[in-house]
Amino acid sequence: MKKLISILFAVVLAASVLFAGCGGDDKPTQPNQSQSDNESTAAPTGERPVVTVGRLQNINVIDYDNNALTKYIEEVTGCDLQFQFFSSRVDDAKTQISARIAGGEQLPDILMSIAMGSSVYTQYGREGYFVDLSEYFEDEEKSANFWNMLRSNFDQSFQDTVIRTMTDPDTGAIYG
Repeated sequence: MKKLISILFAVVLAASVLFAGCGGDDKPTQPNQSQSDNESTAAPTGERPVVTVGRLQNINVIDYDNNALTKYIEEVTGCDLQFQFFSSRVDDAKTQISARIAGGEQLPDILMSIAMGSSVYTQYGREGYFVDLSEYFEDEEKSANFWNMLRSNFDQSFQDTVIRTMTDPDTGAIYG
């Protein structure tokens, strides 16, 4: 369990850094729409960029905004994390995400701890709802924490499973 928590922390930290320039707004966007086609979501000068994190509601966490992990990630990345919650049941959360997509609503910048399955990641990624992160994983400097943690904590078979689960088998894109 500690290894899984370590992986999740590394991925969240890496994703937070990767998406430090991404901020959410309430305006729905179309898939594959470039930033120039949409209003800027960058924070005004002097303000920290906002990164929205969508996750399952967990009754064991009293306060997501003021807990030590959130504060640490905000300090390291210079971002303001804001949380959007989905049902605590994964199947219900998947339905809520699908409904948002169908309704043209904007998704959070990061979906955390919502095991939707590789086929769902691939489908939504190919449709432009998820960002291809493969260039970040190919850059050893940008993804060193992830790769070091994966290699030092898991055997090759599990590493291969993680990579296969993350990667679109046809394009090599990484969506989750």
